[in-house]
Amino acid sequence: MGIPKKDKDRLNAMGPAANLISKKLGTQVDDMVNAVDGTPAFTVGAEAANVINVAVVVKDLNGSAVATKRKVYAWLSATAGAVVVTTAPTGGVAVGTDGTVISSPQANKEVNIITTAAGKFDLNVTDTGTPTFYLNIETQGQVFSSPAITFA
Repeated sequence: MGIPKKDKDRLNAMGPAANLISKKLGTQVDDMVNAVDGTPAFTVGAEAANVINVAVVVKDLNGSAVATKRKVYAWLSATAGAVVVTTAPTGGVAVGTDGTVISSPQANKEVNIITTAAGKFDLNVTDTGTPTFYLNIETQGQVFSSPAITFA
């Protein structure tokens, strides 16, 4: 039986308008995907001279590094996703090469940081003992945790 000619003509006439709507909607969806943070990437470096660098890349919902600076709240805990540690690392926490600390509510335990324009920041955690920490970050209301940061 198929689609009647009258209905085919109506569908064909909608083609250009439907394409335009689809393109505009697609652009808006892309903009939203880029604006919403997805799961960040954590890289925990090897210990060298009592320092472990933890690098973080904030990503969008597509898994690509964000293309704007982000404000991130970061803190150390004894287990993943837990509360701020009671004892700070003996040598403290400092920005490595990326990011800028804008405040530190509890010195060497938690920081508010601005990422680079590529969504990156890294922190050097220094300790002379053998503790294990986790770097947790909150961005856009979501909490994520690094792998274990273990000192030997």
